[in-house]
Amino acid sequence: MKKTLITSALLALGLIANAQIANKSNWVTPYENAIATVSGNTVTFEIDHYAESEEIVKFNKISNNKYSITRTKDTWSFSEDAKFVELQTINNKKYLFVKDDKNNILEFFENTNSEEQTFELDVMNKPYNLLLNGDYVDENGKKYKIDNGTITIGGKEYSYTLAEQMYFIMQSDYCTFYWETSTTGINLYYTQQGEYTTEKGKLFHKLKNVSPQGRWTFLSDEIVRNQALWRFDNKTLRIMRNEIYARHGWIFNSADLKSYFSAQPWYHPGTDNNKIKLSQIEEINVNIIKNFEKQENRPMDEGLK
Repeated sequence: MKKTLITSALLALGLIANAQIANKSNWVTPYENAIATVSGNTVTFEIDHYAESEEIVKFNKISNNKYSITRTKDTWSFSEDAKFVELQTINNKKYLFVKDDKNNILEFFENTNSEEQTFELDVMNKPYNLLLNGDYVDENGKKYKIDNGTITIGGKEYSYTLAEQMYFIMQSDYCTFYWETSTTGINLYYTQQGEYTTEKGKLFHKLKNVSPQGRWTFLSDEIVRNQALWRFDNKTLRIMRNEIYARHGWIFNSADLKSYFSAQPWYHPGTDNNKIKLSQIEEINVNIIKNFEKQENRPMDEGLK
């Protein structure tokens, strides 16, 4: 009886994984909707991709919460690096993590009660908006704020959408911008029409992030999407990953990190790194970002500053 109560409590807290994928359960990413059909130890995952054909992949249960991946003739988006999926419950939400043989997370699906993914722009843009959100100032001290689809410039708010397939065009009521990331914030450029696509034009402003609690505070509450990280070079990704530790007061030995975080008003170094404990979501985000830093030939690597 005591063991049952302890197990139930741990499940409620999300500290141990739920043991099975439910039949006819729905799973989503911002770009995909999947329905799981369970038969014994086999799960058939039918995936509906935004603007793409449907896909079928099978998972075979190999342990309590792990499933091996079996590709069918209709499997095309799961890379050869994807070896198994792992079911986890975190803060009462179920996640299905696609992992390689080194336990690195390549992608993940979230369990939802919705039977259909609508593929609305605000949902698809969310992974990018989370990384852009924050308070900024330009070279002249003018204030900007980016917040989930709105950009405030000099106190006036404009709505925007992230347009085009690769999400580097910000279309707002104020202006259409081409955006790039930097180690201190983002750079906004006017756009110009190329032969086939909208391209970067003259610099509008360089924006420095001055968010009072850090640039990427969402990394303590939500899991970052791999697809949104390709706009950041390794230097910025390293700062992003270590900001997670910095908010806990991590003492840095590397001169560059020590210099960067010491300049942040929200950073307060502790006394003992051994006493720092990351949350489960923070540990997952460290894993995702660190693994992404190791990838070679990422899209748009050329031109990143």
